[in-house]
Amino acid sequence: MRGRSVGAGFAWASAGRLTLQASNLAALMITSRFITPAEFGLFAPVVILASLIHAASEGAFATALMQRVELTDDHVRVSFWASATTAVVMMAALIAAAPLIEKGFGFHGLAPVIAVASLLLPARLVSAVPTALLQRQMRFRDLASVTLFAAIVGKIIPTVILAVRGFGEWALVIGFVGQTYLEVAILLYLARPRMGWPSDWHCARDILSFGGRFTLIQSVNQVAQNIDNVIVGRLLGPAALGFYSRVFALMMLPVNLLGSSAQQVLFPRFSRLQEDRPALRTEMHLALDLVTGLILPLSALLAIVTDSLVLLALGENWSPVIMPTRILFAMVSFRIGYKVTETVAFATASLTPALFRQAGYAGLIALGALIGSRWDLTGVAVGVGTALVIFYFSSLHAALRLVDGGWHTIGKLYARGILVTILAAGPAAVIGAYTGQSLQARVAADTGAGLVFVGVMALVLFKGPRWLAGASRDVLARMTTRRTPLVKAPVAPAPAEI
Repeated sequence: MRGRSVGAGFAWASAGRLTLQASNLAALMITSRFITPAEFGLFAPVVILASLIHAASEGAFATALMQRVELTDDHVRVSFWASATTAVVMMAALIAAAPLIEKGFGFHGLAPVIAVASLLLPARLVSAVPTALLQRQMRFRDLASVTLFAAIVGKIIPTVILAVRGFGEWALVIGFVGQTYLEVAILLYLARPRMGWPSDWHCARDILSFGGRFTLIQSVNQVAQNIDNVIVGRLLGPAALGFYSRVFALMMLPVNLLGSSAQQVLFPRFSRLQEDRPALRTEMHLALDLVTGLILPLSALLAIVTDSLVLLALGENWSPVIMPTRILFAMVSFRIGYKVTETVAFATASLTPALFRQAGYAGLIALGALIGSRWDLTGVAVGVGTALVIFYFSSLHAALRLVDGGWHTIGKLYARGILVTILAAGPAAVIGAYTGQSLQARVAADTGAGLVFVGVMALVLFKGPRWLAGASRDVLARMTTRRTPLVKAPVAPAPAEI
């Protein structure tokens, strides 16, 4: 039953994100032909700052709502008003600091972009509260639908229209802000949190005692995820940052589809099992089963067909990013894997060790990007990928200690995953190698490689022996059947009167 609950939530979250990432890819294919790398580079600092601030808010307020076993109306009210107040203060501070940020990056014209984009902060920070409540209630279908609708209507359509009309980086800014306000409006309607003034502010200690430490961890993680962008922009310039930001965007498509879906589903589930370590260990093994059985082979396929993906998605003018993208695609399974292992630490409130790990990760990313920048973007990708692998295995070691697990089961999972990868990606790599210089020849070869990969994976997952298919068979079966509802009622008590 536990495996079915995790698989069900993962299926709904992944299905919604699949549609969303397909829409994002379509938008990327259009905008990359009308917005220059330098204009993308001018927008990249906005994404970096928004990610840092959102991580701080989510850690301080939203995550604590999910982690608590018992939740009162005042917990929700305190989180709502604290996030709203924080958003207004941060927005004012960001507007005031915009000229300094422009000077720090050395990008002319960045200050007005930062100032306008800061308007999204109230909606972005407040949205963390209704999102947490819906996750706590396991309403992943609603979350997936809202995210998809807001992204398409609020961001993708306006951004594409404005990009075609020559608005450059402003097309990206306007779409970014529009999506955020549309999304928070719908989330508040669905979650209907109690937004009255709290009657007991003492419960703020319950929120901040967990949320304060989690904020540090989330903030440091965002530094780790963005420090390479800062270094590229500062050392190599806005055009290089524009190229690198698109590399990162392509790499994050599968990460957002699968990794974010997994984290969204696993945190509330792991939190309910934090006192039952054997059950928690089983759930973690199930999640890592999916990482090794599905995502590891997928990473290999993405690395094989990178040429076609880059040239089709971005255009032939973006060919310099092919090799950096290939390297980061090969690391996708490690990036998604650490989302699983770090979620174990968050759910069990093992926050201080997690903070030190994240700080070490940020340092490794910075070091790898600094050293790698001597060899342009390809060197940066190698440095960042190396740091990612080191961090993942450090995080996996810590998670195993938290659930009283050992490396024997992990070794078996990876042995099976590597075997599946060889079976599926090996023939695909052979076919993909037979390519010509033209785009049509590359696409034809990579399409053949992809079809062979899908065919072999289908045989392995649906016709192969159970020990080889693993948990991936169950998850895919539930994503392709309509026989039973996939979202189950929460196991732990839901918030009162939400």
